[in-house]
Order: sequence, then structure tokens, then C-alpha cells
Amino acid sequence: MLSKTPWTRYLIALLIACHGFVYLRFEVPAPNQVLGWRDSSWITGGALSGDGLKVALSALHIAAGILIIGCGVAIGLGSIASGWWRPLAIAGAASGLAGFALFLDGQPQLVLQEGGIGAAISAALLVGAIVLAPVLRRHGKPEGVVSG
Repeated sequence: MLSKTPWTRYLIALLIACHGFVYLRFEVPAPNQVLGWRDSSWITGGALSGDGLKVALSALHIAAGILIIGCGVAIGLGSIASGWWRPLAIAGAASGLAGFALFLDGQPQLVLQEGGIGAAISAALLVGAIVLAPVLRRHGKPEGVVSG
């Protein structure tokens, strides 16, 4: 069971949607937002940098934001959107984590400034979506049903 009361479900939905709004707010991480950022991606070996990197980051952050907000809405709607929260959470969190990995420039001291906290939240959302579905099934609820 994801929540015992509708208000708990709404609070969870709001927190998840707020995480999605953060992705939209920082859709394009600007180099001047992270002092010392190298303007290149460590994971691509520097092959992606400059405007190409910013376009890729923007696309990933916008996708993550929209999908995670959709996840929050689906949780808030409960049985009306039964089954939608989980795929939206998985896709949104994966997009956000991909954006974080792409934004990393290989400087460990900048991990938090480059989105480490948001990546941890997205990782928790991803794990929760993957692990929670079997728990719901064991409690006799169809996958994706949120009580309340």
C-alpha cells in the first residue's frame, strides 16, 4: 500500500511533482551556475560539449520534469490513473539520472553542484517504482493501484 489516507497520497504526489518542477526550472544547467564547470561531459569523454551538450541536457531535463510531474499527478489521482505512476516514475527518473550523468564533468568536488541531490532523489524514485510494484501485488492490490 503506497498510502493509508488520501492526504498522505496527496503529499507524496506533491513532493514528487515538485521534484519534476525542479527539473523544468533548471532545464539547461548553465556553466555560470556551477563555478568551475568544464562545459564538457566526462561520460562522453569530452565528445559532447558546448551547445550540443546543452541541447542534450535540456532535452533530458525537460523529459524528466514532464514525466515526473505526470507521475505525481497519477499518484494524486489514485485509482483514476491506476497503473500510470510506475512507468512515469521509471522513465522520468531514468531521464533525470541520464541528464545528471551527462552533466558530470569529472570533478568529484562539484558533484553536489552538478545535481547530486536531485540525482539521489531520482534514484530513490526509480528504486521505489521498481521495488514497490511487487509489494503492492503481495498485498492483493493490482500493480499501480494507489489506495486512498
